This record gives sequence, C-alpha cells and structure tokens, in this order.
Amino acid sequence: MKSIGLLFLVIFFFVELKAQIVYETTYVDADLNGGTNREFELVELDSSEFKYLLLDYGNSVFNLYNLDYTLFQTVNIPVVWANFNYRVHYISRSLFDCDTSNIEYLIDVQCVPQPCIGGYVKIYRTDGSELFSRDTAHAQIAFGSSNLARFPIISTPNGTKLLLDRPSPFSTVEIYSLCGTLPPTLEIKDYDSAQKIHSQALPNPASNIVTINYLLPPGENEGDIRFYDISGNIVKSYHIDNNFSSIIVSINDFPSGTYIYKIETATQVSDGEQLIIIED
Repeated sequence: MKSIGLLFLVIFFFVELKAQIVYETTYVDADLNGGTNREFELVELDSSEFKYLLLDYGNSVFNLYNLDYTLFQTVNIPVVWANFNYRVHYISRSLFDCDTSNIEYLIDVQCVPQPCIGGYVKIYRTDGSELFSRDTAHAQIAFGSSNLARFPIISTPNGTKLLLDRPSPFSTVEIYSLCGTLPPTLEIKDYDSAQKIHSQALPNPASNIVTINYLLPPGENEGDIRFYDISGNIVKSYHIDNNFSSIIVSINDFPSGTYIYKIETATQVSDGEQLIIIED
C-alpha cells in the first residue's frame, strides 16, 4: 500500500509541475529580434510598469499592449523604412523627460546605402512631439578592439549619460546628461549582453559589398557567420576569430531579397539579424 501511495504522490507531483507552465497567447508574424521587421518584446516603461511591444518597422508604427493583451497605445513613427535604416530604442516614461505622464523613445537612423554622410538621432514623445535631435550621429552598440560592447545610455553615480558617435566632419563623441534613470530591466539587458554575441551589417540594405562587424563574447575565440535565405537554407558561410572584429563580404552573387545571418560558436548561436540586398 505504501508503494501505491508513493506512486500516486509522484504522479500528482509531476502533474502539478506541468500545470505551473500555462500557455497564454501567440503573436503571429513577429519575432524577438526584428528579423521579420516586426519586433516583439516586453518593455518596462517605468518602475513596475510593463507593456508588450509590437514594433512594425516596415509600416512605421508600434503598438503597446497591457499585460492582459488589450491595446494600450498605437504610436506612428515619423520615419519611413526606405533610404533610411532605423531602430527604436529605450521606450520609457522617465528616461528622457522627468514628466512621467508622457512616454518617450529614441530613434537611431542610419543613412544607406553607404558611403554617405547622414543619419541622425531623435527623441520623440509618443504624441509626436520632438524632444531632441542631432544630425550625423548614431546611438548604437559600438564594437571596440578590447572585445567589449559599449552602449549609448549608461546609469552612473553622476547621473544617466547618453553617448552619441558623430563620424563627420570629425570623429567625435558627444555626451549628454539625461533626466531619468534606466529601468532595471534595461540595465540588466545591457550588462548581460556583454556576454553574448553581437553583430552589425553595414550598409544595410546593401548592393555589392557588406561589412559584418562582430563581437565574440569572452572565452569564445572563433566561430562561423552563416547567411540564410528566407527558406532557411545556408547560402554562404565564413569562419571568423577574435583577432579581428569585422569581415567584408562580396554579395554580388546574392539575388536581391531578404536574408538572415547568424554567428555560431562552440557554445552560442546569436540572434538572427536581417540583411536586405538590393540591386545596384
């Protein structure tokens, strides 16, 4: 009888464990890294205020949803995905504006195709009003020869700092003080990501040649950059190591279209990044 009782106890235990993980819902045609131009994530707007974010780069709009999946706000992004490749970062109530009744976000726009001089960084409220603008500037992860990733916004004992890279007419870095602080989830994401694989394709879209900047995490000495077509087939692969931080790839033989590239090491596989190839 004890054995039978123990068996029921074990079965009950495993049923209870399984019941702790409960499916909620699915967002279709979206992924966590923007590979489909529809990026999805969970964002912290302010202390303990979380929203689901569905960011549609192709249609220049993003939606914020409450945790019960009801629509909280629809925001039209004042940038068109055409001759500019842009990213939205740091959606927050109090990072850029001390008035927590508003929501702000940063746009980093890169001029393409290269070589060109352009791009800019702007900070908007979700009502469309512009808080900040700096031309010929970028706020993005930088890849250093020291194999460390650098991020544009950092909380310090002397306040929160925004660092902008301005490559023209001279190579300069501008530092700005911000009103607020990074939400805890953003800080954790930034510092933890120094342990992950990072990459960036320039220009993007590209027509003849593309440079893939990469950063392997500490302890990883080599890996492979693999390019995939939309069907998931590998179309090209290159071996890399941490003696360099970029490779130059000829894409003349790539048909025009959208590709995904990943960096694979012995222990990690990076998120898929999108590369758009256009006719020259």
